[in-house]
Amino acid sequence: MVEMKHTHCQFRLYIFSQCAELLTQSTVSSYLLPIVETVPRYLESMSEEELKKETKGESNKNDALATIVKSLKSIAASAPGQEEAIRQLEMFRLKMILRQLQVRKEVHSENTPIAAGKHLFLLIRDFHLSKQISTQFIQLVLY
Repeated sequence: MVEMKHTHCQFRLYIFSQCAELLTQSTVSSYLLPIVETVPRYLESMSEEELKKETKGESNKNDALATIVKSLKSIAASAPGQEEAIRQLEMFRLKMILRQLQVRKEVHSENTPIAAGKHLFLLIRDFHLSKQISTQFIQLVLY
């Protein structure tokens, strides 16, 4: 697979997500839904070294990841019957954030507790506002 940084992926997916509702269902199913399945697998398969390289020196990496997931959710929402895919994307986002926090702990050991605590607070607040707190999320944060 072609090597791609988070930001490149973010911008390309954003463009597709903005036009997904204007495309026919067959076009979305044929061309865009495979992207919704492939991108999370690619990001999950990144090694710790690749993730460190992507995370190092960039404070807005979680924003890029959130934009990628929002774009993928928007693409999935444009096709009928994709509710489970949307839930899986949200769990994917949480897993990647946790993984990034663990990698950042190794890279920036002195500032991590404050940043991690602030980020977890924002995650819980966002989930509370959207009424999507699940036992899976609580288990992910606690363990």
